[in-house]
Amino acid sequence: MKYQVTVARTGYVEIEADNEQEAMDIVANDMNSKDIEWTCDFTVTDCEESEE
Repeated sequence: MKYQVTVARTGYVEIEADNEQEAMDIVANDMNSKDIEWTCDFTVTDCEESEE
């Protein structure tokens, strides 16, 4: 059988903003993954049988 395993990686970015909501909005709307400092570690978050 084949399984599709989902993994998540953690990253961070320093943002200048007036409050937490503005900081999250800036990251969500104005940045992409190349702007983020990513860890080398990852976590398995889900696993399901592949339909292939």
